[in-house]
Amino acid sequence: MIVVVDIKAMRYIYTSPNYAEWTGWRNEEWKTGGVQFVFTRLPEEDRAGVTIFSELMNSYFQKIA
Repeated sequence: MIVVVDIKAMRYIYTSPNYAEWTGWRNEEWKTGGVQFVFTRLPEEDRAGVTIFSELMNSYFQKIA
């Protein structure tokens, strides 16, 4: 499962076909709702971990850019 995010727009520009199957959300919801949509659908107890992981990934890519 892969998603590609346009960080500046906070939108998903690609979601692998099996994401809808895995999450139960239609791919169109991912693309039109963006990152904010996904965060509102995450269980509260998962948000902190997702935020930390996102910060780590952003830091990594900033260093190699």
